[in-house]
Amino acid sequence: MDTTQDIAKVDQLSQVIRYVTIEQSIDLSKCRGQGYDGAAVMSDPYSGVQKRILDEVDRAVYVHCAAHNLNLVLNDAMNGIFEVSKFFAALEKLYTFFAVSIKRWALLSEILSSKRKAGNLQLKRLCPTRWSSRNDSLLAIRFSYADILQALAKIVLTSNNASERTDASNLKKDLESFEFVFQVVLHTKILIATNGVSQNLQNSDFDLWQARDLLQAARKELEEFRGEFEKVKSDAVELAKSWGVRVEFCQKRVKKTKRHFDELCEDQRLTDGEKRFKVNVFLSCLDIAISQPNHRFVGLNQIVDSFAIIQPQVLLQLTAEELAKECDKFREKYYDDPRTGGDVEKAEETTYRSQRAWYKTPARDENDAEFRMLYQNARSRTAIQAKDSVGQKRVPPEKSGVPGSSNHQQRRDN
Repeated sequence: MDTTQDIAKVDQLSQVIRYVTIEQSIDLSKCRGQGYDGAAVMSDPYSGVQKRILDEVDRAVYVHCAAHNLNLVLNDAMNGIFEVSKFFAALEKLYTFFAVSIKRWALLSEILSSKRKAGNLQLKRLCPTRWSSRNDSLLAIRFSYADILQALAKIVLTSNNASERTDASNLKKDLESFEFVFQVVLHTKILIATNGVSQNLQNSDFDLWQARDLLQAARKELEEFRGEFEKVKSDAVELAKSWGVRVEFCQKRVKKTKRHFDELCEDQRLTDGEKRFKVNVFLSCLDIAISQPNHRFVGLNQIVDSFAIIQPQVLLQLTAEELAKECDKFREKYYDDPRTGGDVEKAEETTYRSQRAWYKTPARDENDAEFRMLYQNARSRTAIQAKDSVGQKRVPPEKSGVPGSSNHQQRRDN
């Protein structure tokens, strides 16, 4: 049950009832992962759906919806800093100022059309939930900055409405701040780095391995961007010149705290406006965006690491010995997989055949001594230690399906 506003700004109640049934033909023990959004009823670690399934199947790792999770990363990076929240509030006011008046919107469109910037560079509403979609809103400001200010200046000079002139003057003052221009460049870069990832994460053809690769690439790009403060400042200066904005950071009065007699040093605060902005806005925003994925995508990374052995790109990079070790690790983790019914001998034979399928060449066959020795050595180092509920014991090597054993030869004869 949830409510949302319609086009007339009236709350509309929606009630959705879902029936989930698990029939006898569906074996929940085969579940190896579960994914939802961040709703507490689904993702709560104490009483949510993911917890109830984990109680039944401890290997069903919970994975938060990657696209939704990335949106939360951006939300934390943007809303956690006062100056950034103030910046996006100014963008929303700017859109509202032009959008509520047909006359003002026509004026802005006329200026953009005269410079061939109409269409995709129109002001857009800031979506309150999808932060990556704000990329379009920032691009409109980034490439139409002087044109928007021209429209505001014309309204200030020609409007007969005092309230309209005041609103336009206040918005014009906000946009003429160099810190505002700097944040336009900063957040445009951040959202460009994450917008493509967000779009791909919503693609039904995308898998978890590709998602992790893209998230890691975006994180690496932001880490490199963290050391480019001077480059961002240079781009902001160029943008400011298009309207003649003075290049200076706001100087704020330094608050002092009382020093007690037993304190060894005085309270130290940043007094330089540029250094203050770099530390409190630029670095803080990027640090949050870079560090958040470390704990928000833990479930996704666990699934990818657990099943990496079945990925073709991983298999092609491993040697025969490394593949044998990884197969044994995977087999030990899922030793009681229902597909083998807890049958250790069957699990060993399945693993051996999968290894041979990848490494069999015209120069080798199943009796190849080199591969048989390699397999037996790897098997002895990382052997399965599975026991079923009735105390089933390991099958001796001479009774298993290992190449060279009598049991293996009998199977080949059959």
